[in-house]
Amino acid sequence: MVSDQTQGLTPDELFQELKSIDDEITQLNERLEVLAKLRLQAGRTLVARAIDIESPVEPCGLIDIGDTCYFYALNLVSDCVSHFIEVPELRGASDTRPTVQPST
Repeated sequence: MVSDQTQGLTPDELFQELKSIDDEITQLNERLEVLAKLRLQAGRTLVARAIDIESPVEPCGLIDIGDTCYFYALNLVSDCVSHFIEVPELRGASDTRPTVQPST
């Protein structure tokens, strides 16, 4: 489907328009990569700090590291990051926490 903006453009003008859009997509991908790296670094920092804290709850078995703090730290990172940048995939991550019950 041809939009009103591209209708009547010469092939060279259309090529330039497509190149401009491609450049914008490249810039957005670079920004997303930077945000992903920042999120990962923030997650590592919070997880490292959370692991040092003794958890009053037994591990729930859903987390490889076996520490409930790890799971909650990841959710905290997700909530913090989604608060400062609008990334729809990050919103509401804390709503998916499993119910953790102490072992008897």
